[in-house]
Amino acid sequence: MDLLCVEYWMQIPPRPLVVEDSDDDALLLAILQSSLDCIVLVDALGRLVEFNPAAEATFGYTRAEVLGKPMADLLIPERLRGLHNEHFARYLATGERRTLGRRLEFDALRADGSEVPIELAIAVIRPAPHALFAGFMRDLTKRRHAEESERRFRVAMDNSADMFLLIDRATMRYVDFNPTACRLLGYSRDELLARGPQDVLPLSRAELEQSYDALIADPAVRGGRTSRTLGTWNLPLRRATRPARNGGSCARTARHSGRASAWRSPGMPRASRTTRSWCWRT
Repeated sequence: MDLLCVEYWMQIPPRPLVVEDSDDDALLLAILQSSLDCIVLVDALGRLVEFNPAAEATFGYTRAEVLGKPMADLLIPERLRGLHNEHFARYLATGERRTLGRRLEFDALRADGSEVPIELAIAVIRPAPHALFAGFMRDLTKRRHAEESERRFRVAMDNSADMFLLIDRATMRYVDFNPTACRLLGYSRDELLARGPQDVLPLSRAELEQSYDALIADPAVRGGRTSRTLGTWNLPLRRATRPARNGGSCARTARHSGRASAWRSPGMPRASRTTRSWCWRT
């Protein structure tokens, strides 16, 4: 998307960005006011000259409170201000763009003294000596929480004694699983990635697809305890299916109890004579 910027030469004391009655100016003002990302404009002296509503919501300041004040004192933690001021001064003196045009991640400062992880991209609207910079910032709090949740799930999955298998509904192939699944099913990781549940379960692809489609349509659907046979082997199933995410992926865990399996998939080492109950939560 093209961003139309109108240049305004700043005077001392700094003034907020004022737009004129033109289509380009109206577009710029609309972008500033409606953007879900924080947008701040900073002059050559490091003072804030614009602070949009998303920035107000993220950092806890009102626009009136921050205009004309040093951006570094308000939004950059003290431990990072020296580095910021160094880069800022270097650009004004030499034009060196070490951090411009890159996506940076760091912790920014809120009005209450707390910190928020942000992603920052800086654009030069007007070069030195009367420089004007635009900072585009995005709150990474939700993304960081999601990444931490995924990391914890990964650790739990990889260290679980139960089998975890993620299935892509579109291809009916396994897309991820834990080491326990490889060990108990008797496949290497590459071998299992080339297969799907219809290749290792005594259920037809049509049965599985019908089950997954019902689940995706209504995540409240749960299967009950059933039994399928593969040759002379009997496999009790307890299905409690749920989608891993919208878009057709399903997660399955297989929990086993008892001592040994009475059923094996192709390639799985033959079990001993005693039996084990397999409970599949698809």
